Amino acid sequence: MPANPAARPTRRSDRAVTDPAGLFEILTSAKTLRLGLVDQGRAYIVPMSFGYDASPDVQPETWRLYVHCAAEGRKLTLMRKNPIVAFELDANPSLREGDTACEYGLNYSSIMGEAVVRFLTSHDEKRGALSLLMDHQARPGNWTFDDAMLDRTTVLALRVTSISGKKRD
Repeated sequence: MPANPAARPTRRSDRAVTDPAGLFEILTSAKTLRLGLVDQGRAYIVPMSFGYDASPDVQPETWRLYVHCAAEGRKLTLMRKNPIVAFELDANPSLREGDTACEYGLNYSSIMGEAVVRFLTSHDEKRGALSLLMDHQARPGNWTFDDAMLDRTTVLALRVTSISGKKRD
């Protein structure tokens, strides 16, 4: 996928969100990231809570997304084999009503993209990433994480390599 979302053809270009501020608005509104992996030629999708290190003032290809999980599992096995993942997140879905079935639709905003996964290993990196996750999921705060919890928690950084967004109001 090209890094520049505007360079990628889209079927509904009238719904495309290409500016960093618009993509950032979707990112900050979403609460669940769906991680897409491939397992022996078959799709495997996992919903996950996430945090981010991103800004509306910079290109999305500099953004970092953070997720956490247990120390073992299918997704970790797959990411160790292939650190390139797909992701999707969406925000603010609402039903668009009509008089007939064909007039119904869904208002939405969504982001899809690809990223390269890096396993965070140091306690400092994990604390920083988990703090960003808590700031996004709960509220900004002065979060603390003990070393024993950090030792048994896998924290992943997803470096965004391509991204596209769509929105329908």
